[in-house]
Amino acid sequence: MPFVYDEDELNYRPDVDFTYIPNYQTREDIRREKLEDITNSLSGLVSGTSSLAPIMSNLFTSDPEAVPANYNPYATAITNTMGRRRFNINPLLRDIE
Repeated sequence: MPFVYDEDELNYRPDVDFTYIPNYQTREDIRREKLEDITNSLSGLVSGTSSLAPIMSNLFTSDPEAVPANYNPYATAITNTMGRRRFNINPLLRDIE
C-alpha cells in the first residue's frame, strides 16, 4: 500500500516558516535606543514642568486676593444696646425653689 499524505488530517500549513533569525543589534541601534529613551524622559519632564507653569506664575507674580470687608453700620448701636440690657432672674429663682 503506498503512503498517502493527507493535509487535512495533519493540519499541514505550508505558509508558516519556522526558521530562526537572530536579532543582532549594531552600535548605531543601541545609540538610537538610548537617544530615544533620553528624549522620552526629557519630553516627560518638560510636559510636567509646563503643566505647573500657570500655578507657579500665580504664586510668585500676583498678590493674594483680598475680600473687602463688609461692615455693618449698625454694629456699634447693636453692641451698645445689648450691653445695656439687664435681666430680672428673680422669677426664675423663685420657680427653682
